[in-house]
Amino acid sequence: MGSSVAGGRPYTHQLGRGPVIVYRLPAGYLWEVRGAILDCGDPDCPDAVISFILVDDDGNRSLTSIDVETGREWARMIHERHKGCGVVFDELVRSVQVQ
Repeated sequence: MGSSVAGGRPYTHQLGRGPVIVYRLPAGYLWEVRGAILDCGDPDCPDAVISFILVDDDGNRSLTSIDVETGREWARMIHERHKGCGVVFDELVRSVQVQ
């Protein structure tokens, strides 16, 4: 289950017994944050991700997913109406710290 949060301050997230992820969501946007355990059978696929979903007033969503073990971006999908939000995702990804 995810949660909706406002940006602009630091947050933490822990998925199960995995590492604690610290991140700062850019202000001025509505975000949904969701964690997921993956079982895709691909060695390049992370075991778990945290996804940051940017939601606009019309319900359109764009997301970036972070590998919870490494803190690296694993996937990014940008809705056609969110052109330019790549810079916002870049800011978010730079803020991620694995503890």
